Amino acid sequence: QMAVLSEELQLYYTHVTLALESSKNNNMDAIHTVLQSLANDRGLQELVPFLMHYSETALLRQVDHSVPVIQMILALLQNPHVHLELHFDKVIKPLMTCIVITVRRKNNNNTADQKGQRRSSSKPAAHWAIRQWASLTVVTACRLFREYSNFRSSVLQLICQALEPTKSLPTRYGGLITLRQFGPKVVDAIGVNVISQYWPLWQQAMLEEDDKKKNYNPERAE
Repeated sequence: QMAVLSEELQLYYTHVTLALESSKNNNMDAIHTVLQSLANDRGLQELVPFLMHYSETALLRQVDHSVPVIQMILALLQNPHVHLELHFDKVIKPLMTCIVITVRRKNNNNTADQKGQRRSSSKPAAHWAIRQWASLTVVTACRLFREYSNFRSSVLQLICQALEPTKSLPTRYGGLITLRQFGPKVVDAIGVNVISQYWPLWQQAMLEEDDKKKNYNPERAE
């Protein structure tokens, strides 16, 4: 399908994807330049379906460069010359998954686990940054597409589910930072009620975690 694009846009697409993937080599300057271009340049509308498909595939695979991919989506949302309304459905599910996913330890195959659970990337702490950028991107989309009320409602419903005490700590963290991104009105309307409801259970979980740390015996663990 790339053949329908002009040669210039095909080269631009290749330049963008290569820059995103160069994050594995810590090539931050190239990524910054590309993100600036995506956030400001005109004439990128024809590329949107292809960039959204690339993003969807990358995020579902939980690639190591997931953060730059999410930053690319955010940059396109910020571009006043680009309209993502008809294409954002491609990436909303992967973005929400990034926010609430339960991290599992990586195995040799780096394959997907049960629904809502996936093996972690080669950088164990990367999922925290992924959740932060994904939450900012989703909330930015909710503000831009405010006329689609069902979109925002469905996002908030999933976020409230992520805060349930049965969910893992990383999942609840993703829910909390997304709720915070919506601002004080949403926190007052939804967050306070949810947090007050689950706080005793969270407090109990923290106490149990503290007990585990106090009783931890390195020699026994070996």
